[in-house]
Amino acid sequence: STIVNCSKEEIHAIKNACDMNRDDVVNVDEDEKKLSPPDAAVLEKVAEKIQTFIADHHLSDQGIFVRFSHRSPKDAVLKINQDRFNKIVEANAETIYACQRNVEKLDEQKLDAA
Repeated sequence: STIVNCSKEEIHAIKNACDMNRDDVVNVDEDEKKLSPPDAAVLEKVAEKIQTFIADHHLSDQGIFVRFSHRSPKDAVLKINQDRFNKIVEANAETIYACQRNVEKLDEQKLDAA
């Protein structure tokens, strides 16, 4: 894997683009969800940087995965949207608990059978 550094300007533009596409952004006029011209220009440069990397490393047939954080995807979800995650867990707590109990019962059955 390769780490490609980003400037503060690039990070800011990427964050703004991600924030615009979050599911929890409500009551926002569609015009307000459009990228600002400066952010759009910066993101074009980021796209060019990625395309150059792909070409320089002969990866056009393979494709690449771009991760904008050092965190694992499972951890990033918790960091970005902890409140939403908590609400989902609370709403599904009974189901989660029932599934855990079923796994424990299966484990007990396996031990009894052995």
